[in-house]
Amino acid sequence: MKINNLNEMDNYDDIYISSHLDDVGFSCPTSILNAPKNRRILVVTIFSEGKSADCPKFLARQQEEHNASIQGGYDYIFAQFNDIRKSKVISHNGLIWSELTETQLIESVRAWLVELFDIAKPKTVFVPIGVGRHIDHRITHITCNEVLINSNIEVWYYEDRPYALVPQSTEVFLRELGYQVDVRFEVFLDNLFTSGFLGRSKPKVLEQRKQDYNDFVKRIANQETTKSIKSSRFIYSDNLEQVWKIISCYKSQLKHFIGGKETFFRDCRIIAIDQGRDEVYCERQWQL
Repeated sequence: MKINNLNEMDNYDDIYISSHLDDVGFSCPTSILNAPKNRRILVVTIFSEGKSADCPKFLARQQEEHNASIQGGYDYIFAQFNDIRKSKVISHNGLIWSELTETQLIESVRAWLVELFDIAKPKTVFVPIGVGRHIDHRITHITCNEVLINSNIEVWYYEDRPYALVPQSTEVFLRELGYQVDVRFEVFLDNLFTSGFLGRSKPKVLEQRKQDYNDFVKRIANQETTKSIKSSRFIYSDNLEQVWKIISCYKSQLKHFIGGKETFFRDCRIIAIDQGRDEVYCERQWQL
């Protein structure tokens, strides 16, 4: 069910924060499906709007979120921040995006989240780690951190798909955030342009990106790490058909970001193997 605004908000047990109209659907379908039936779940999309409120592309994507909510059995709300904005300056696609300069926007998102959590009073909040360095994902991650850091709310961080479908990409970003994790940088670089949506880039673009990523990895590899991860967990599913029913709702994004059903589950299986798991499909979450 759609919640039109915060004035209609009730209490929720679990809140999933999604930067865009697909991130939670791609990243957390099993986490949602495995929740006890009596848990009230809300998915919040921060950057849910186009250039105008009646932008046909975004109206279609909002309908996709509605369809996914039916499959997942959750409520949803749009924070109504603009996804298509001039101030979102991109230096490179993929992992290496421009730095965070939209201070007014960040403050507005932070204030909206404060009100959301105050009204909804969730027990648990699920936040994107920011794998991929997409500027919207990082804004979501940072603002949630700032709002939740001194709260009594349980916080779990999920890895952002499709960026996290490259082996070791999550570990690379956790290292960039300063966490003490083992990273096999060679595995990350070897798979960066052969698995996941980056592998579907044009050859000329790939060559430029390869140098960018090599430089990026050198910087991260030499970076000091001082933080410890509190805990992590794997969330499994044998019901791949139901998982796919949620993911396939986002039809406008599938071809570029996911590549189809077989491709998606193959990429998920590669991640599981990289982590030494026998399961066909799993999602990962952390407490930081």
